Amino acid sequence: VITSPDSINWTQTSITTVNPNIIRRIAFANSTFVAGGFGGVGYSGEIYYSTNGITWNTSSSIAPSDMSGLAYGNGKWVAVCTSVSSPSQFTPITSANNGVTWSNQSVQTAFGGATDLFFYNGLFILTTTTSKIVTSVDGITWQLAANLTSVILPIAITFGNNVYCALGQGGSIAISSNLVNWTLIQSNYTAPSPLFAFTYIT
Repeated sequence: VITSPDSINWTQTSITTVNPNIIRRIAFANSTFVAGGFGGVGYSGEIYYSTNGITWNTSSSIAPSDMSGLAYGNGKWVAVCTSVSSPSQFTPITSANNGVTWSNQSVQTAFGGATDLFFYNGLFILTTTTSKIVTSVDGITWQLAANLTSVILPIAITFGNNVYCALGQGGSIAISSNLVNWTLIQSNYTAPSPLFAFTYIT
């Protein structure tokens, strides 16, 4: 984990792990940092939590597969996990005690694998490997909001400046005011290295 007070000067902190792991997702909310990584063969699936981003604790729970998204809202943490061996589905896991313990929820097979998770305005908002936007209030029950097959293959999503913004493979970008109707505003972008996440800051 690398932390910075100003986004200019950075300090590296190592998390003591029981087994090998690579962190894929990290988020801060409710006065807590939560991080998770790969699960399955060769990796531990461990989940970590911290109040300061420097000293970390290991959850007693294990992620069922690779953590593809992580967000906090409506009084709980939600993560979505998708494995290489089952890329067309995802398993939501939830925590009501700031990452200390987690509960596996029902495997979701109707939407594709998870690529990102975001929380805004009372909803957990998920992008999938089948170009779908899926939402949930509680991280347990999920419903389709939009199918972006004819627009982009979204790999990340955020909200800012009064619009939802989805990042697609190759740097394509689509926007929406309601999560249902989407407009492609950029078909591609050549970055120094592959894009996989973005955010909006005021």
